[in-house]
Amino acid sequence: MAAYLARRLVFACFLVFFVSSASLVLTRLAPGDFVTETLGIGATPEMIAAARARYGLDRSIGAQYRDWLARAVRFDFGRSLAYDRPVTDLVPERAVNTAILTAAALLLATLIGLPLGVVTGSRRGGLVTSAIRGGSVLLLSMPPLLTSLFLVFAAARTGWVPIGGMRSLEGGVFDLAQHMIVPVLALALPIAAMFERLQ
Repeated sequence: MAAYLARRLVFACFLVFFVSSASLVLTRLAPGDFVTETLGIGATPEMIAAARARYGLDRSIGAQYRDWLARAVRFDFGRSLAYDRPVTDLVPERAVNTAILTAAALLLATLIGLPLGVVTGSRRGGLVTSAIRGGSVLLLSMPPLLTSLFLVFAAARTGWVPIGGMRSLEGGVFDLAQHMIVPVLALALPIAAMFERLQ
């Protein structure tokens, strides 16, 4: 067990190193950067140079990555460019949202998938059983991204539920539930299909 956990830990460290390295390299290879996107076309070269110096974007890729790694080892991930706040302050907020979405999606997938699996397992024919099986196979065959895009498209066209964020300003529990409909369904439907097939 100890050897297995050690292998998984080494793999996790390698994965973090690889993904962070690839993210930095791809960001540098892409045209434009955060400064040119936020300042817009009306920015003067002096404004762009000052902003790049402020964010450290004027340094070489090796220097940026070395400094990032040195801070990351101490769990100091710097400031978010989008929110201008320390990343360590943003992580707990996002972790709570992730936990809420994950728990809701798993509960919904279980409540949908297991009963439907019982229905299709106990009845060997009929239109309802065939429709459930077909829907499950379709959901398992489609990439989850397509399911998510379809749900976002349907929500945007109908306007019945919000498609972004976790809450509106000063929103309560009902507002949170409305904002969770699309992401929870996007997470839960493929898992529910898997549960149905396994059941």
